Amino acid sequence: MNSKSGLPNGSNHRKAKPDKGNGYRYLSNDPSTILFLSKRGISRSPLAREALRKTLATSMHFGRFRIACRGVSEAYDQCPLDLRMKEAISHLKEYHFDGLSRFALKPDLAKADLILTMDEESEVFVKENLECIRGEIRPFGLFLPPGSPPHLADPFLERKEHHEGHYAELIYLIEEGCEKLVKTIATLTE
Repeated sequence: MNSKSGLPNGSNHRKAKPDKGNGYRYLSNDPSTILFLSKRGISRSPLAREALRKTLATSMHFGRFRIACRGVSEAYDQCPLDLRMKEAISHLKEYHFDGLSRFALKPDLAKADLILTMDEESEVFVKENLECIRGEIRPFGLFLPPGSPPHLADPFLERKEHHEGHYAELIYLIEEGCEKLVKTIATLTE
């Protein structure tokens, strides 16, 4: 936080006309950035990015947020996104699930107004990089339906013969979590 303005450091805000009170209103030039983090960045976080984009598109918050996803394991940087996940969501035409994973760099963390950790590895990663994070950090598990585990299970640790059911459950949990997230998003990014 900038002690003079009360705004987050590095934020791109401009001063507007004086308010009726004795302060100023600040208007943001850029949408807030929401960053999803998962271990590899090839299945859970890209799916969450797409689910949140879809949910925001029909909400009163449309256009207010830039949504990004990254992985926290450098070994998976620039890997293709999960083909089994792509197959599982192929019927969801609103989802764009192509491209390569990207490792979360310090500038990615610094630009994010809200960071959502999807697994234990990403929670550890943000704790190790707190010095460059200026936004809010929340575990995605806060937005999952009651009775859900605190973290989304890693699809690569599931048995191959059961992957269809596992992917269907991941899709359901992430979509439900994004619906709940949108209901509280204004309070998380203010």
